[in-house]
Amino acid sequence: LTLSDLAIHIPKMKAFLIFLVAPLFVALPTLACSDDSKVRWKNGEFTLSCAFLTNNSDKKAQRTNNWCNKKVKDIKTKDQFVVKKKCKKACKNCDRLVMTE
Repeated sequence: LTLSDLAIHIPKMKAFLIFLVAPLFVALPTLACSDDSKVRWKNGEFTLSCAFLTNNSDKKAQRTNNWCNKKVKDIKTKDQFVVKKKCKKACKNCDRLVMTE
């Protein structure tokens, strides 16, 4: 491969890479971060949800600190999960910065 061969192939490689990467930039803005509105877990006699973590601004920091890293059991499915995996927005555990209301 000579230098002139590279000069011919580099623009083609750039165009190919743009062709591969461009769809990601179109799709990414549509990805959103939200909480799973269906998930519920128990804390003694109380049933909690993702909304519980953030519905009181005075207690939001305390609740997210207490719950986001805890493993709990979904009362409907009986599956165990870490709260921040289902309450991504409330726990600020989003893959992207775009969040839905």
